[in-house]
Amino acid sequence: FKFIFIMCIINYWLCWQVYSLLVYVYTSMYCLYLFINNNHERKIMKHEKSCRKNYCQFRVTNS
Repeated sequence: FKFIFIMCIINYWLCWQVYSLLVYVYTSMYCLYLFINNNHERKIMKHEKSCRKNYCQFRVTNS
């Protein structure tokens, strides 16, 4: 029983790692997309800031 319990915890942890990675990849791609499709520098700056904030939050939750 203990073994199964440990396996479940490991699976949950791995799942969380994958999920947080996907979130990070998605935000990165979205940032890149906005960066490519926006010609207005001010907009790019604003989006880049929010993206950097998201990345920082991701790093905190993932550490």
